[in-house]
This record gives sequence, structure tokens and C-alpha cells, in this order.
Amino acid sequence: MTIQSVPLIAAITPWVGQPSNVWMHRQFSQLSDQLKTIITWEYINQQQFPLPDSEVRLVPAEFAQPLRGWTRTLDSFRTRRTGGARFGSAFNRWLKDQIVDCGAQAVLGQFGHYAMVAEVACRSLSIPVFAHFHGFDISARLNKKRYQQSIQKQWHDFAGMIVVARYQRDYLIDQGVDPQTIALIPCGAPARAISAVVPSIRHQHFAGSPGRDQQCRFLFVGRFTEKKDPMSVIQAFGRCHQLHPHSRLRMAGFGPLEQECRDWIGRQGSQLAGAIEFIGTLTPNQVIEEMASADVLVQHSRVSPSGDMEGWPVVIGEAMAASLPIVATRHAGIVDQVDEGSNGLLCDEGDWEQMGEDMIRLAGDASLRTQFGEQSLRKILDFDAALQIERLRDFINERTAAVNGGQSRRAA
Repeated sequence: MTIQSVPLIAAITPWVGQPSNVWMHRQFSQLSDQLKTIITWEYINQQQFPLPDSEVRLVPAEFAQPLRGWTRTLDSFRTRRTGGARFGSAFNRWLKDQIVDCGAQAVLGQFGHYAMVAEVACRSLSIPVFAHFHGFDISARLNKKRYQQSIQKQWHDFAGMIVVARYQRDYLIDQGVDPQTIALIPCGAPARAISAVVPSIRHQHFAGSPGRDQQCRFLFVGRFTEKKDPMSVIQAFGRCHQLHPHSRLRMAGFGPLEQECRDWIGRQGSQLAGAIEFIGTLTPNQVIEEMASADVLVQHSRVSPSGDMEGWPVVIGEAMAASLPIVATRHAGIVDQVDEGSNGLLCDEGDWEQMGEDMIRLAGDASLRTQFGEQSLRKILDFDAALQIERLRDFINERTAAVNGGQSRRAA
């Protein structure tokens, strides 16, 4: 295969356009001069997340669901085994045809299990595949024996692996993966763009509100799931609210634990209920507006019962760009984002009492909130999403050239 100065890239991903994965749209948009084809099972919210410079190819309905049971077992005798989602030998042929047709010279697999699917199809084509891990695919999914065994066999088949947090890189190195094939590239946040608009939004929101220092506004943004543990956030806030009755908590998002949270609040009395507001799902721009109106971001991430872990929580990065101090847990990639005592306060997973104490500390000290917020912005500027995406581009280009014996260089 002849490699040009920069390779054409195709991506394979289970979905495009999910608001909770806004980082993916940022990547695809910025890489669109090379990323000409995106293969996906679902493309939603197309007006909100347009991709005019890339062709999005939807997987045919006949391959909508992975094979299961005896059909999967039978198919495993026809094509190479994989612990990723198996859509069948017919799908592998279809995927191979798509990659050849679009002229891709490298394939980016979003999430490890889809990178495995791509690697099986691309192996006979000698097209390098890059596995982009995020969280679930390098934590909870490793508890599945088939996935764990298969992906451990495929570490060395990938041209490169991208991880978003230090714990993920450390895990791969412990597995014997060559460090040169691993790139630690957090998703980042559009720090410069957010920091440019937040001051004016904040000024408009708080104009004529001289009592802001007495009312600390906490903000939670995320799905109401076990990994996000919204109940611990609410319990911690309840502890804070007892000493700071003017404090407020706004909770953005939805999920299976929302009703349980509402019910618990309802049993605590009207004072606490009046201090907590559920504001539902927000667009990316609305999230930034909420952050500009908040004083502290709070997130109680923890390992879920299934073993699911965070990667590099983008919402924390966005809050840092909005100059917010962070109250969170010592969990996964959060420890890469928050320097304890510098731009935020961390507690152990499940320790909502300590989280409550941390909230009390910040609720009662406006100057400390300002100090931490300034440090948040200073730190996140090094993780601006545009910079991280260019690092991703360079890694793909350089590794593609390396595995094909060529010399890498960026086009002018």
C-alpha cells in the first residue's frame, strides 16, 4: 500500500451524535481533512452534530445486532475469533468492502471492542488499525473472559492504542504492550473557547446580585447511573446545606437512578427539596451556560458494580475551562485533572460525608473558590481539545508511516 504524506482515515464507531460523547464530534470535525469516512450503526442529532466534510456510512439493518448464542459459535468457525462484538462473517466482508471502497489507509476504532472488529476485517488488507479506549472498554468489559482473552491477544495487532487516562496506560504497560505503541491523549475540552465566553455569561447572570458570595451554587452534570453515583452527591449536599442553607444544587442529566434520587429528597423535607433542582438533559451550549452560572462542579464518580470506570471526564475539563473549582472523587482519570488543594478537593469513592465536608469548605469561602477556579483554568489550557486532537492526528500519521516502513511528515 502506498502511503501519502498523510493517510486517509476511516473511523468505526457504534454511534455518532450522542450529547454525552461530544468529544467524538470534536475529533471527527477537526480530523475531517483526513477522516473522510465514518462507519457507524447510528447517527442521531445530525443538526446539532453535523459532519459535512465526512461521509457517514450506516451499517445495514441486517447487521444491526451482534450475533449471540449458537449462531455466534457457528460463525466463529468461519472467521477469526474476537472477544469484541461479532456481527458475522458477512458483516466482515461488508466492512472490508467499505474500507477498500473509501480508500482508507488507516482505521480509527472508537472503543476497544469496535477496534477489534475493525482489526479482523483489516488484517488481510494490511491496513493499520488504531484502538481508542475510553472507559467501559478498558474496565468493566475486561471482566468478560472472552473479551479479556481476545483483546490481550490483539494488543500487538493494533498499529497503536490511544488511552485517555494514566491508569489505562499503566494497565497496558503491565500487560506487556510496547509503550511506543501507546499514546496517552485525554479527550480534552475546548478550554479557550469556553473561557472566552464564560465571563460575559457570568456577568449577565449575576448583574445586580450583590449577595452571590453568600449563596454557593453547586452543579452536577451527568447521567444518573451507578458510576456517577448522584445519590452521594445529594447526600453530601444535604450535609452542606445544613450549615449553608443558602447553598443550591442544580442537577443536569437523566438516567435510571433519577427517580430514586427524587424520592430520597422528598423524604428529607421541603427545605432541602427547595434547594435542589433537576434541570434535565442539556445541549453542550446549555451546559456551558450552567457552568458560567455555577460556583462549584461536583461529581462523585466511582467504580460501578459491573466494574465500569470513567476515562477522562470531559465535563470536569469543561468546568475547569469555566474557572470552576472541582469537588470529586479519587477515581480513574479524575486524579489526572484535579490537583488536590490546588484546583479542587477529592474524597474516596463512596465517602459522601467527606465530600459534604469539602462542599462545606468551599461554600463558606468565596476567596478559596476563586483561587481554585483560577488554577482550574490555568491547568486545563494545556488540555485544550484542539491540541489533543492534533496529538491524536500526529500519532496516527506517525504510527501509520512506521508500520508501513515510511517516513512521516505533516502536509504543509
